[in-house]
Amino acid sequence: MKQSFAEAWRDYRALLLFGFAYVIICCAQILHFGLSLSGMFGWIWLAIRHVLGLSVLFLALVMIGGFFREVWRSPANEIPAYKNWLKQYFNGPMFAGACLGFLACFESLFFIMQKATIRFANPYSWDPFFADIDKALHFGRHPYEWLQMAFGDRGLDTVLQLFYVGWFFFMYVALGYALFCERDRARRLRFVSCYVVGWCLLGGFVATYFSSAGPIFYHDLYPQLTDIYKPLSDYFTRHRDEVGGFYFLYDNLLLWYRHKAQLVPNAPSAMPSLHAATSTLIVLYAWGINRAVFGVALFCGIGIVISSIYFGFHYAVDSYFSIAAMSLMWLLAGKYAKRKVTA
Repeated sequence: MKQSFAEAWRDYRALLLFGFAYVIICCAQILHFGLSLSGMFGWIWLAIRHVLGLSVLFLALVMIGGFFREVWRSPANEIPAYKNWLKQYFNGPMFAGACLGFLACFESLFFIMQKATIRFANPYSWDPFFADIDKALHFGRHPYEWLQMAFGDRGLDTVLQLFYVGWFFFMYVALGYALFCERDRARRLRFVSCYVVGWCLLGGFVATYFSSAGPIFYHDLYPQLTDIYKPLSDYFTRHRDEVGGFYFLYDNLLLWYRHKAQLVPNAPSAMPSLHAATSTLIVLYAWGINRAVFGVALFCGIGIVISSIYFGFHYAVDSYFSIAAMSLMWLLAGKYAKRKVTA
């Protein structure tokens, strides 16, 4: 076990140090803007509990799966075989890599702090620019208009809502598999590196620079401008019962934003789209598993990206940028991980 953790430390040392530095920066930002550090830690602790609970659940499923595999392989000697498998798993490189990889993912949760400071560090200003780019790229129409023509008034709002909300399940299943089941050290390190750096870099620093809230918040944040997304708001007002969960999210985000003294742990942030970035990461990772998994991942990823634009939480250009950025990160992380595990 000691040797396995020493090997995992060599793999994840740079990523853990990057995450630690990011935690320090996020805490400093909270203090700089006079926000409640203890209040922010409360939100982070809530997120940690959910992620830790899901990780324990996934590890339990791995152990159950290992048991049935050994029963299948050695039906007459399943208990000793299972005990041997458990010993190999927990003393081997997979569990050590999972532990340090999980710690790096934990550090990335502090992006919540940086996201909460966006409106103080760089007040929202990029939405009109992204709206214009969206319209120019999509033949004179806003992307939601094309999507409304394709999906609106066809009873598909609930389906698209499931894609958007199901992003959490999609992401955590992929993360759990990469941490606890991936046998290839380089592939696991590649995935975790992209996951951690993606949340910190894209969800934190890039989101702060390109401070934008998204189409659904356009009129509330830019009341002096023409409400170009009024048809989108009107559509969901008519379908409020069908997409009630999204109205609850919208109302609460707007309420938190208007109360400047309160923390906004999930502050509105459009560019870049972490829904698109993490979905891209999962699709790229799934390509190396098998075609069936890749097909499912691609289907879910497309549904998540479409739903994030359809409901007005993101501009289409957010997704395009995020897909390109994560693809580049995946390419660079592949070279980094290969060099790390062969050093």
